Amino acid sequence: MNACIFANGELDFQHILAYNTGDCISCNCIIAADGGARHCCKLGIKPDLIIGDMDSIDSLTELTFAGITKISLPREKNLTDTECAIKEALKRKYSQVTILGGIGGRIDHTIGNIVLVVKYAGKVALVTKDGLLIGLSSSHACKLNGPVGSIVSMVPWGEVAKVQTSGLKYPINNEVLKIGSRGISNEISGSPSSIYVSSGTILLFIEKSIRFCFNHHDTRCSNSKGNEHG
Repeated sequence: MNACIFANGELDFQHILAYNTGDCISCNCIIAADGGARHCCKLGIKPDLIIGDMDSIDSLTELTFAGITKISLPREKNLTDTECAIKEALKRKYSQVTILGGIGGRIDHTIGNIVLVVKYAGKVALVTKDGLLIGLSSSHACKLNGPVGSIVSMVPWGEVAKVQTSGLKYPINNEVLKIGSRGISNEISGSPSSIYVSSGTILLFIEKSIRFCFNHHDTRCSNSKGNEHG
């Protein structure tokens, strides 16, 4: 099951409405992380839950969602409202979480949300204007389906990551990726394509035209239904 989290960053409404991954109709649960409730209000989307310290919610949003279930958190805490929303979604047994509005605004929050994609590798996807950011760690595989020429970028998170790819223009054959730019701007050369991480962790960017599914134990995804994003 999938959960969508609206964070309090910038949101291109036309982009989100036109972007399949941002289509909350396909989500089983919609969670607003504090000020992310404002985005839901503007889009006419009713969240299932609002979680946060409630310091970024305006009076109109508060009135509109007066009857919505809320989890109020203290302002002084060790986690951001967005991470608390992720943990709540996983606690409720949602296997995949898509974050909307996680980019833009304060740069430290943007960096923090990107870090969350890596921390919760294989479980969280972060929507950007151009595509998606996802994390892959040891024994994670990702199958990709998209037009030839679609951009795929891999950034090792940490000193090294051992990666194998198939169906990409610039293959990586069970090689070690070190911190640097080698994995930037690869391209899909055939579909389906796949990326397998045998050790370490990578941050993966895929263009919005690409659909993907996770598999945590093999180099192939045997069934993309229920785990596919696009």
